[in-house]
Amino acid sequence: MPKLALAWNLAQPGVTSAIAGSRNPAHVTENAAAVVVELSSSDLAELEDVMLLGPAFGEP
Repeated sequence: MPKLALAWNLAQPGVTSAIAGSRNPAHVTENAAAVVVELSSSDLAELEDVMLLGPAFGEP
């Protein structure tokens, strides 16, 4: 799941890097693997469909 989240973040227009927290070297290796995850336009559309982004984003 973390690789998917990082890959989605990197696929966003204008995003050139992502900062991911790591508690140990294994986390760093796992996070770095996100750069090889290729999300198709249909993958991105499906992810957008399941996320609640929009005017209400961030509201309690």
